[in-house]
Amino acid sequence: STQRYLLEHLAILCFGMLVGAAACLVGGEEEVVQKRIYFLEFSEKVFFMALAPPLFLEAGYSLNRHMFFNHNTAILALGVMGTYCSVML
Repeated sequence: STQRYLLEHLAILCFGMLVGAAACLVGGEEEVVQKRIYFLEFSEKVFFMALAPPLFLEAGYSLNRHMFFNHNTAILALGVMGTYCSVML
């Protein structure tokens, strides 16, 4: 059995926060700092087209089917309500 002391997604989140903080704290002229920070930004299109699908596929692959089908009604109700709210707003 493997022992994990820190969850993987928590480690990645902390690493991202450290990189972002380092990019903001690095000294230099204002233009240079803004260019560095702009380099670290990405659009929502990149997120939804490249980064989100592997997350969704992994979540579906590791899903407990028994629990999913036991809570199917609640999942569908939340999906319908969320879609309704998104359309109305």
